[in-house]
Order: sequence, then structure tokens, then C-alpha cells
Amino acid sequence: MDRTFYLIIILFSLSLPVLSQDMTGRYEDNTSMNILGNDGNARDCYRAAGIAARIHYTSSRDLIKCNLALTRSALSPRDRAATLTNRGIIHIALDHYDEAITDLNEALELKPEFGEVHVNIGNIYFINDDYFSAIEEYTAAINKKTTKAHVAHINRGMA
Repeated sequence: MDRTFYLIIILFSLSLPVLSQDMTGRYEDNTSMNILGNDGNARDCYRAAGIAARIHYTSSRDLIKCNLALTRSALSPRDRAATLTNRGIIHIALDHYDEAITDLNEALELKPEFGEVHVNIGNIYFINDDYFSAIEEYTAAINKKTTKAHVAHINRGMA
């Protein structure tokens, strides 16, 4: 199988749910976790990103859910960063890599501790055959103690 197939499978596991803090202050990925606030658009964006990551297909209509959450909702910085990441995943599925990078970088500005964002940026570099940059991003994710460290290690090994 080619690298893109494996990357799509790995990307599935990285659709960023909103993260919750455990008792130690570390962020953990909860598979059934929703947006902590009461914003339905942000939750819809999360679900759309999960589907986009699983099947690497989406429509631009799914971006509307994310855009509504980002422009009309009072999201916490964490929820905003997660929604930007999820919109970035939808952009990746639409092959809009520049828009995805913009969203992912904005998410990092809000929450630099989100190592998962680096994995997604690394995936964009990987898809575009820039393996050196992909390795740098995967390494940054590992160094930030991403909750998906195993995915970052696998992706880095494939790059």
C-alpha cells in the first residue's frame, strides 16, 4: 500500500476532539468528548472533521458548520483552537492545504500545547512529499507530549 493510504488512516485518529484536562493538568483525548461549551455548530464541525479524516472526503458545506462556530459563537480559547483544528482537517480532505495550514497555525497560537496540531501539519507536509518538514512537525508533536504520540511516531517513521 502506498504512503497516502496509511496517512489517511492515521489522519482519522487525529480529528481533534476538544480535549479535557485530567487531574494532573495533562490534556487527554476522549473519543466521545464534545465541545465543553454549549455550541452545536462546534460539535457539528467536530463530527464533520471526524468523518472527513476517516474517509478523506467531505464537502464545502461542512466548512459552514465550522465557520458559524468560529464567527458566531463565544468559544473558549481551547474550543476555538479545537474548532480551527477540525476546520483544518476538513480543508485537508478538500485538498485546501494553504487554508488548512492557516487554521492549524492559528490553533497553535491559541493553544501551543496542542501537539495534535503538529501532527496534522506534518500530515500536510507528508502528503506533499516534504518529508523533512513532516518529520520536524511529528517530532514537535512528540516533544509536546501529544495524546497521540504513537501516531506521531508511526508517521515520523514513514516519513
